[in-house]
Amino acid sequence: MAQDSFVTQPITATITCPSCGETLLYGDAQCRFCHALIDDDYASESVVAHAVLTEAVKSANIIRALRNLLYILVVLVVLGVVRRNPGTIVTAFVISVLNIVAPIRWRKKYGRVTLPDADLHRAQQDMKIELYWWGAAILLEFIVWSVLMLTR
Repeated sequence: MAQDSFVTQPITATITCPSCGETLLYGDAQCRFCHALIDDDYASESVVAHAVLTEAVKSANIIRALRNLLYILVVLVVLGVVRRNPGTIVTAFVISVLNIVAPIRWRKKYGRVTLPDADLHRAQQDMKIELYWWGAAILLEFIVWSVLMLTR
């Protein structure tokens, strides 16, 4: 599995017990809760699914945290309008374009993953919302820049 460029921290390899659903460490031969035996093939599939799930949710949380940057960009756009400085608006525009890349990449990588997990489903919905937010920011910045340039 290729590493995501957002994070490089190691992930603890875990699996889900096929009988009781508890989380176990990869390599456990028996569930410590219900004492069910863990099949090696099932464990291999489960550890991959858990790794994908963990990476997807972790990356989505990091991308979601970048949404706070939108407030700073709003201030930049307002300053650009007040000072009639299109360069400030262009700076906000470039930052927005760079930030929309992350949710696009995330959706490309994890958008079609189908695992029965509420956190993954929430992350998929959140990344769709991130695309809308950053797309709206880009559109607004472009419109404000255009109006500012036309009224110069």
